[in-house]
Amino acid sequence: MIEPIQWRAIENVIHFWMSESTGLKTIWQNQDAPQPTWPYATLNVIAGPLKVGQDGVRYEIDGDNLNACYNGMREFTVSCQVDGGPRGKCETEAREFLTAAQFALGLPKYRDRFREVELSVVDDNGPVQSFDLVVGETWITRSTLDIRFYTAANLIETGADWFNEVEISSDMGTGNPSLELDNETFGGP
Repeated sequence: MIEPIQWRAIENVIHFWMSESTGLKTIWQNQDAPQPTWPYATLNVIAGPLKVGQDGVRYEIDGDNLNACYNGMREFTVSCQVDGGPRGKCETEAREFLTAAQFALGLPKYRDRFREVELSVVDDNGPVQSFDLVVGETWITRSTLDIRFYTAANLIETGADWFNEVEISSDMGTGNPSLELDNETFGGP
């Protein structure tokens, strides 16, 4: 299966950052599992991947095969949400957890983990936004924060079509410029 972006590894390191920096049970939104008890965090890729700039290609010769190695940058956005629980009954407001997570993005222990999976933070300056919710007659403290990331997309096409040799002939031999070739061969390693 073609997998230019290593989503599982990226999701694991983002999950690690959120759960460790907040101390909360963290789940990916829409996963098939019961809702955790309050407080908890959810993560969701809400935009992307978006192609950033031009993709590059380089060629590598492997014996008689030519491999085309394509790579490029991709941007995506993760929505981070915290459901803190009933207002007045929870020790910490939802926005406080997300403020801690946002601050932690700059710590080397998280940046190093991101780098290991070719992930970098593009924009973590977004505001922590509150969107409390009424359930019955109880206000539930909730907040959200969107983080933009860059990652690398890589794809190798093994055995790309190419030619080893080119044979050309020309009878353009008079005048200026002249090209006098007689079954000349070019190419091949």
